[in-house]
Amino acid sequence: MKTLIFLLLFCSFSFAQTSTEKWNDYNRRYEYFDSNGNMTGYKTYNSYTQAWEYYKIENTQRQVVQSYDFNTAYKVLEYKQNKFDNNFAKIQNYINHMFDNLRQSDNEPEIINRVIRRFEDEAVDKIPKDADLSQDYNRELIMKFLYQQAKRIMKSEGLLKE
Repeated sequence: MKTLIFLLLFCSFSFAQTSTEKWNDYNRRYEYFDSNGNMTGYKTYNSYTQAWEYYKIENTQRQVVQSYDFNTAYKVLEYKQNKFDNNFAKIQNYINHMFDNLRQSDNEPEIINRVIRRFEDEAVDKIPKDADLSQDYNRELIMKFLYQQAKRIMKSEGLLKE
């Protein structure tokens, strides 16, 4: 009786599961993984031969294909941030210059204040908050938009003649 129990235990340990089979619905195949989670092979159904075909994967070690150069990434991000800051400052200076010219004009102060408020509401607040100011093209578009809005507002307030 002891030998029978011993044989049953020995057989169960000697035939322990060494791989796991999982169905991959995307690739329509069964994949086999070892105890570390590495894929060791896969089988697909060949409808032409009407048989399952097994493919073994020899090299399961992962290799780094491309290293990441943090120094270059830092330089690129620093360059883009500097461009953003410079373009933001140019837009701010452009707005300040328009306001200064308007304040120095001979118009009534309440009209000037109304134009400035309208410009802030109808133009400045309409600039997209996620605009990529690290690109000069976007800066130029924004400045053109601000100019057109300022001209439109000043015409509607009677400060510009057509």
